[in-house]
Amino acid sequence: MQGKKRACRDFGEDLIMEGIKWVVGNEKRFADFIANLNGKDKIALLSHTDLDGVASAKIVYEVIKPDFVMFVNYDELNDKLIDELKKNKVNKIIMCDLYINELRKDFAEKLKKFNNVLIIDHHPFFFDFNNEKIMFFNADGYCAAYLCYSLFSKIEDLENYDWLVACACISDYSYKKNEEWMKEVFEKYGDEFKGGIAEGIKD
Repeated sequence: MQGKKRACRDFGEDLIMEGIKWVVGNEKRFADFIANLNGKDKIALLSHTDLDGVASAKIVYEVIKPDFVMFVNYDELNDKLIDELKKNKVNKIIMCDLYINELRKDFAEKLKKFNNVLIIDHHPFFFDFNNEKIMFFNADGYCAAYLCYSLFSKIEDLENYDWLVACACISDYSYKKNEEWMKEVFEKYGDEFKGGIAEGIKD
């Protein structure tokens, strides 16, 4: 963050973004989280190892520039990871595309030991993890990269990464609810989108 605070651009009171209705998550809290980041924070970005996770991490990284980036699998959400984060004096965490199921509920509880945690995910969830320390965003029918792209585009122009996000949507079979956006992206690059099938993809 280079010691600077960030503010969300054109951030209104409406908590429903165009095209996305969050199942859980409060965009005002997201705006506050971003605005309060500063050069003294030690920020860790955790994301899944598949294309959706990598694309999500790229989107977040371009805006936040975290101190640590870690790609992990679901079974690595454990005490060893918590200890590593504490060892590196991390005080704020951003997690993308990481499914916290009932077996890992204790991991979510241990995240409260950190100052602030932002979780952006799209998997079915059994519990709303939102509390005073954790911000949990989830929306059905979208991939995590698209959710990150939508949120963090509130801060910076990320249009150059629209093709990467579109690829993540295809890889996770999450392109029904944002199909019009997918068509626009493909047309922008001279391609055609038909329900997950790209015709005439350029080299």
